[in-house]
Amino acid sequence: MIFVYYIDFDDGIQQKFFYKLYSKFFIKCKEIEIDENKRALLLNRAKIDKRAVEKIYKFIPILKSKIVLSKSINQVFKFDKNLYFDGKLILKNMLIKLLEYIENIVACDFRKEYIHVAMDNDQNMEYIYGLGYMFKNINIVTQKIRKLDRLDKKLQKDDNLIFSISNNKKKSLKDAKIIVNFDYDNTFFDRYCINRNCIIINLSSNSLIMKNSFHGVVIEGIGIKYEKRDVDTLINKEKYDDTTIYESYMCNMDYNSIQSMINEDKCYIKAVFGQEREISDKELKNNYTKSSIKLDKIKKKD
Repeated sequence: MIFVYYIDFDDGIQQKFFYKLYSKFFIKCKEIEIDENKRALLLNRAKIDKRAVEKIYKFIPILKSKIVLSKSINQVFKFDKNLYFDGKLILKNMLIKLLEYIENIVACDFRKEYIHVAMDNDQNMEYIYGLGYMFKNINIVTQKIRKLDRLDKKLQKDDNLIFSISNNKKKSLKDAKIIVNFDYDNTFFDRYCINRNCIIINLSSNSLIMKNSFHGVVIEGIGIKYEKRDVDTLINKEKYDDTTIYESYMCNMDYNSIQSMINEDKCYIKAVFGQEREISDKELKNNYTKSSIKLDKIKKKD
């Protein structure tokens, strides 16, 4: 189990401070228990110095925790990026919502389209089934075909799914309009011939830095909105980024529970982001259209 700590300033608690012992470190703070694996740490801005920050930094890895910083405290504290939620958990679990978002923008029926998936293991079966029911065909591309034997056999049992598994560097991704990358970094894509105008949804924790010849878009994250949950009141939701705090709720939950939560909370996507900027709806539509036109020209030549 991973503990989640929500860290924020609260200058009104200066007369009620107490020392909290974490492992061998004493930290002056106020702790609020939210549930069995969530805590809020409230710190007085005037009382926090470099030593206090270093102590917090040390105890978090010991407790196998992740942190969520409020908007104001995010400007002060700098922790190891591995301690933060990086947006990939929510991106992966909102994958179908994201594809529905893109489908609406490009005005295309994805039930008649192909989806390409880059993966090197069979640990994401639930997501593959979701894609299979949304698209006409799933083209799975991998460097380790033998590792996907179990997935291959399981997918063959479902008559409603049409799929292929390949590792042809010249052809596997050449016709891709949308690629969902589960596991690979840019070295993988450097080896393959891909549609240079395609849309890549990067679920891997490795940011993709594509070659200059690539004119498509790489989606690295999303922005979401959702209906208020009971736990929001305990941590003062308004002080935090909506997407980050919602991703923290997914921690320690299985796939089905997360999907149920997303549907119950009427969670929806309000923005799509690349590595450093927001990707506009117009850009998504233009790239999808260009990739389609290129493929049509290739088919006519053939």
